[in-house]
Amino acid sequence: MLSGAAEEKLNTYVNTVGRNLAMQSPRPELAWTFGVLKDTERFNALSAPAGYVFVTRRLLQGVDNEAQLAGVLAHEIAHVVLKHALHQYVSVKVSTCKGAAVTGAVVSTVASKVVGASRLDGRLDLDADTELMGKMVEGTVDAFGKGNRKDEELAADALAVELLLSAGYDPGEYSLLLGKTTGGGGLWANHPSKEDRQEQIADLLKARQKETDPLARVDVASLQRPALPAAFAVVGPVKKSTGVAKDAK
Repeated sequence: MLSGAAEEKLNTYVNTVGRNLAMQSPRPELAWTFGVLKDTERFNALSAPAGYVFVTRRLLQGVDNEAQLAGVLAHEIAHVVLKHALHQYVSVKVSTCKGAAVTGAVVSTVASKVVGASRLDGRLDLDADTELMGKMVEGTVDAFGKGNRKDEELAADALAVELLLSAGYDPGEYSLLLGKTTGGGGLWANHPSKEDRQEQIADLLKARQKETDPLARVDVASLQRPALPAAFAVVGPVKKSTGVAKDAK
């Protein structure tokens, strides 16, 4: 178990990286909040409306540098900006009303509040609703079905590349992290293959390298792959057992 000081340092670091990326997004005004879930088994990241992004301790064990972590956070930021979470939760609420086999009262409670947020431009105040925050952080979001559609995942990756470039990170490192992912089916049945995602990232980078506009052109050699700070060591060594390695949406 991490000490309180170690937890605080880790969360401060993740928030610093995440908020820097979020400020490059089309929704910098959201109250962006990033957190670490105490899940050492699943290699996951997830996001909720209004700028909440969570990564598991297991995922943190698997990143090699700050650029890879930034890639994960940028992808989840993109889901929030593109309102994929709202669309997903609204569809779950509709399914629940039709009697779909989901986790009943818990999902209905969370979904109904998220549906309400869709009428407030995505501004879901989890800080003011600790019960809702608790349910989401404990993994209830996993009950929301098979996640975003393939086109939504690719759209999130495309925006993530732009956010990474704006912040000076190498998106190629995010592609390398995707190469570590395994699994499919279940919650991740709707995800594109990691090969498709990596191909899209490579194509986007090639296109930016060929830009005639010098302000839009990308020099890959100048992009950053910062080492992880000392505070990051508190997550411990990478576990060899695990199968699932994709974001939980």
